[in-house]
Amino acid sequence: MNNTLLESERLIYRRFKENDFTDLHKIMSNKNVRKYLPGKGAFSEQQTAACLRNFNNSFSFEKPDLIYALILKDTNKLIGYTGVSYEKDFNNNEILYGLNEDYWGKGYAFEAALKMKKLAIDLGLDMVIAFTDVKNLVSEKIIRKLGYTYLKTVNLWGLNLKYYELKLKGEHK
Repeated sequence: MNNTLLESERLIYRRFKENDFTDLHKIMSNKNVRKYLPGKGAFSEQQTAACLRNFNNSFSFEKPDLIYALILKDTNKLIGYTGVSYEKDFNNNEILYGLNEDYWGKGYAFEAALKMKKLAIDLGLDMVIAFTDVKNLVSEKIIRKLGYTYLKTVNLWGLNLKYYELKLKGEHK
């Protein structure tokens, strides 16, 4: 499997490109977006550049570790990121997403997370995990809607996070 380009109803998922920096920085430098994410505060240009390099350098189907640029089909605009990312601290894969604040509340995060759940199933993963900040009720709603089960609260990356697991074994493609 080598799905470097995926689609859902309103979104395209592709590998990041160097010219995505400006749109990614708009997301990563936004205090409201960064509020519930690891790494304190808004990202500098250097931190965003490192993030972009990491998204591309770690892109692998073997682990898997796949972070996609989230592109609106209608406008071809980069509005966020999503992926099935390898989380070494838990030796498991995490479904994650982050969106430009201008696109919150439109169902894009759920659409992207659902596509990543389907990708995880296609990749043959037995289980995926997710984390939400204890105060991030919107992400918690998305995670629960995907079928995740809350297990515990953990302190990780300097944040109090709810830890969830989603069993995929037996899920149909």
